[in-house]
Amino acid sequence: MTKQFVAAAVLLLVEEGQISLFEDVRNYTPELPDTGYLVTVSHLLTHTSGIRDWTGILPLAAIPADALTLTLRKRGLNFAPGEEWSYSNSGYVLLKEIVARTRGGNINHRAA
Repeated sequence: MTKQFVAAAVLLLVEEGQISLFEDVRNYTPELPDTGYLVTVSHLLTHTSGIRDWTGILPLAAIPADALTLTLRKRGLNFAPGEEWSYSNSGYVLLKEIVARTRGGNINHRAA
C-alpha cells in the first residue's frame, strides 16, 4: 500500500518543480554507487531502473530495519535503465528517501 502514496508524493513534488522525473537519482541520493548509467526518478517509478532488489539478498524473514542501507550497498544493475522491467522494492526505498530529503522529513525505511 505504501508504494502508491510514495508515487503520489513524488508526482506532487514534480508538479511543484522540486523534483524532475528525468534527473539522475544520484542528485538526490549521492551516496548511491555510480553504475555508469543514468538512473532517473522516472526509472524508479516505473520499475525500469535495473537497480537490484534489496529483498533478494536476505530471506524475507531476516529483513533488516534499514532497507535503505541495503539498497545503497548494491554495486551493479540487473540491466541498463529503461531496457527492461523488473519489480523493485529498492526503487521505492530510494523514492521514499528522495521525498524525505526534498521535504526535509524523516521516513522509516523498514519496508518499501
